[in-house]
Amino acid sequence: MPPAISVRQLTKTYAQGEAATRALDRVDVDVQSGELVLLVGPSGSGKTTLLSIMGCIMRATSGSVRVLGRETVGVAENELPRIRLDHIGFVFQGFNLFPTLTAAQNVALALVAPPLVAAGPGRVEPLSEEIRVSSQLGGRLQRVLVDEGDLVEKGQILAILENDDYRARVASAEAERSLKEAEARKVANGARDQERREAAATVREVEAVLESTKADHGRRIDLFHQAVISREEMDRADQELGVAQARLAEARAMYEKTYIRAPSAGVVLRRHLKAGESVSTQFDSPIVTLADRSVIRVRVDIDEADVGKISVGQPAYVTADAFGNRRFSGHVVRLGQLLGKKNVRTDEPTEHVDQKILETLIQLDNGRELPIGLRVQAFVTSR
Repeated sequence: MPPAISVRQLTKTYAQGEAATRALDRVDVDVQSGELVLLVGPSGSGKTTLLSIMGCIMRATSGSVRVLGRETVGVAENELPRIRLDHIGFVFQGFNLFPTLTAAQNVALALVAPPLVAAGPGRVEPLSEEIRVSSQLGGRLQRVLVDEGDLVEKGQILAILENDDYRARVASAEAERSLKEAEARKVANGARDQERREAAATVREVEAVLESTKADHGRRIDLFHQAVISREEMDRADQELGVAQARLAEARAMYEKTYIRAPSAGVVLRRHLKAGESVSTQFDSPIVTLADRSVIRVRVDIDEADVGKISVGQPAYVTADAFGNRRFSGHVVRLGQLLGKKNVRTDEPTEHVDQKILETLIQLDNGRELPIGLRVQAFVTSR
């Protein structure tokens, strides 16, 4: 059986000419399987250089290095990682560990192929950021029409607001009659919102006033052309028409705001309020939280030492304790442009909280079963 590692006439020279330094000079050494070998020597004697060449990390100037009988000197660069992965293990003087992983996770990385280039903790998020939907008006909720997990379309009514501060102003007998008709329909139909009906009555009132103003405006135009009325009266008629149009637009806008609609298509992640509870414009009081779950992404904290190793398009995958050994594959879709503090804490006692990280976004091929907000471990691999 050949030695586990056999080195013959190994030479390593740094630089050239008069500045050349020969770190290794025709070294011969054999290491048998199961044998423990200690390499001893003063600083600068070439110990690290020899181990690096034997471990297929550094290239020799000349000589031979065989690992389990296979010559590694001259092997193509893209073949060396497989040799290291299958046959060689290192504990570096500088550790070279992924700082965001535990010791066990760092050791387990050696079992993964293709080689990893970066890893870090992440958190699952939807394609769109979470949208907290509230109301533009303060008041009490009459109904909330959706529940958690419901799919909604853009513009769909999510809730209806009873706006106690919005009162229909009765300006004429016609408006009063319309309001009474609305109240009568409410009694006949049951469970109708008084406030919305009053708002609808105001709309009808303003429409009636607007039509009356338009008719009066037309009559005055005829009179003006006949020189029966003055320019001042004509200007006043124009102004009254403009005011009527503005009142109609305002009434319609206020009425529409009693309906809270979905700003985009998505899924209801959480319902914060129920019928009878109040909504305020003075502080954050969302009614529901929406998100687009058609695509699932993971926002990952990549240590600043690894940012030069990753790029958009690189393959990646994530794992989660709740899903055992399952891997959810994907790829890098976005890199942050600014280093910052960690976003995801692992709760490990040895975790470094003062590290600088780069936010990296990974889009999963299929991860819809992962709940939003779940902490995961993300791994970016070589292409």
